[in-house]
Amino acid sequence: MNYKRTVCLSFLVIVSLVAGCSVSNRTETGNNIPISTVPGEVETTNTPPFTSTVGPTETQFSALRTELTVTPYIQKSIDQSMIPQCSGGGDIVPKPVGFGLSGAMILMDWNKNGFSLIGGNPLEQSEFISTGEDYPQLFGFSTNGEWLGYAINTPDKDNSITIYLLSASGETITNELDLSSYLSEIPPENKFLGLSGFSYWINNKLVYISLYSTINDGKPGLVTYLPKIVDPFTTVFMESLLGQLPDRHFISPFGVSPDEEKVLYASRDGLTLWDYKQKKILWSTKEIPSRNSRILWNRNNAFVVSIPFYGMSSDEETILISLLTNSVFSIFNSDYPAPQSTIFSAGWSPDGRYLVLLAHSAAEENETIFVFDSIENQYVFQCPVQDPNDLTPSIVWTDQRQIIYSSGQLSPEIIDLDTGIIFELGIQGTVVGWSKFYPLQTLKRK
Repeated sequence: MNYKRTVCLSFLVIVSLVAGCSVSNRTETGNNIPISTVPGEVETTNTPPFTSTVGPTETQFSALRTELTVTPYIQKSIDQSMIPQCSGGGDIVPKPVGFGLSGAMILMDWNKNGFSLIGGNPLEQSEFISTGEDYPQLFGFSTNGEWLGYAINTPDKDNSITIYLLSASGETITNELDLSSYLSEIPPENKFLGLSGFSYWINNKLVYISLYSTINDGKPGLVTYLPKIVDPFTTVFMESLLGQLPDRHFISPFGVSPDEEKVLYASRDGLTLWDYKQKKILWSTKEIPSRNSRILWNRNNAFVVSIPFYGMSSDEETILISLLTNSVFSIFNSDYPAPQSTIFSAGWSPDGRYLVLLAHSAAEENETIFVFDSIENQYVFQCPVQDPNDLTPSIVWTDQRQIIYSSGQLSPEIIDLDTGIIFELGIQGTVVGWSKFYPLQTLKRK
């Protein structure tokens, strides 16, 4: 069965298009790939497709940009078995002798509510958030990897949180963030509990945070997440980045590009891409539900994805927008590439080219890592991993062409994309961040 989908884009340079709309057909089992010519069939192989290819630099990304045009959805059906698999089919081998890390990764201990950094050769561990502290919310590493940030509810204060910033050079900054002027935006029947678990650096100076509240009667009820942008160094809220967005509901998720020039956000009925400089909508659709979505930009400002986390209904899709080719397309839905699967974690590679998705299949009770090449517009890697049987698995890129897959119940696994080899680190916890610059000796908060 086919149905029509309307995709509307409104770009300044397209003066010949009145409404900026194009219509495309979609098959129920279709894979949507926004390229001018659909690539040939991908042969099944047990050899990882990752060789020594390096993604474009930021300068090369800029050179790849084309004039803004309207590109409709383009469909192509492909079976999951056609995506190249990792060597060994997901089998785990012993950790290599003398294995070490040139940088450091953040390890979260679910049992003790603490955070450590692990790195070096041999591996060393240094705790930077003491176990037992109430509600630590991690921002992770800044996009350049030089700052680590997190927040903790301020003791004896209901309207503020304390932000801690640790630098690779050993500097420590502590700021109190006053939330009193924003708590009035929370429903009056709700109680503010702190920041939600989804907070992250937009670039090297701004952080996305989400104020978390629930019904103030001790019973399970409506949970509200109020997203904000803040400069953690000055504690200034960047309301100018949110106030000008048309048709944006105040609790809707959004994602600001690292260069602060564009934002993709959930409007009341769908998704909208806004250009801050032109002060206009570049693209908008009401055909794609955006509830429960998380929006992630790559570091080069070239790609942005909207991902429905922890539950994907038949009408929800993972949408990727390419600003290199000005294409909008679906790369993950209820049919493709893994039917009846849900995305639990996602992240961009350090070079900004590859998107990794961790998908859980309820029907087959397993998890699979997929890697999507946003330049070639196709999946280039898949690898089955252990099912941790919890809702908090994570995938994190390193700068060594490796992915770290982890969950609180299993030892983190290193997946080498060049060889397809998988091995366990032999520790317990969830890896939630990576920086190649961070020395362990500067971690302890004073």
